[in-house]
Amino acid sequence: MNSWVARQKGFGMSDHLVEIIFKEVDLKNLIPLLQYLTSEGKNVVSYYDNYDLLKIDWKQEETIAKFFKDHEECALFINLDALNIEGISLKKCGLAIYQIENRINLEINFEILDIYNSTKIDLVEALMRLSNILSKKYEIKEFFCGLEPAGDLETRLFTKDQLGPFSLPIG
Repeated sequence: MNSWVARQKGFGMSDHLVEIIFKEVDLKNLIPLLQYLTSEGKNVVSYYDNYDLLKIDWKQEETIAKFFKDHEECALFINLDALNIEGISLKKCGLAIYQIENRINLEINFEILDIYNSTKIDLVEALMRLSNILSKKYEIKEFFCGLEPAGDLETRLFTKDQLGPFSLPIG
């Protein structure tokens, strides 16, 4: 799907965000996952944290890990110019990482019209496959995807390998 195709098909949800949420990511897996998603910083447009302290060298695991080790509760927000994984391209994608009581959740956020799907499969299935690959590689047991807020079951696209009740009208 690209923006032009979505507009031609009358898909009027251009301002809707899709979220893929990975729950309880272990810090030892979060660091290489962030390095992968950011292409070691090459795709990072900007980032900020809730303490306004962080200066990250994306190639150095220690600079990323230190922030999460030093704060029991914290948040890191990363704006990417693009994210390209498994035939899915996301323009202007955002990452949000929240640590509360040493539990880390990672969210990938993007607008529907900023998705390009070069795979031969349905968009939701492609997003599910992408999420499954990341969850296996980085040992994440719980993940789901939906329109924001993805935690709302009514707009859930999938939970792990199970399709949710909501679907996108284009693929």
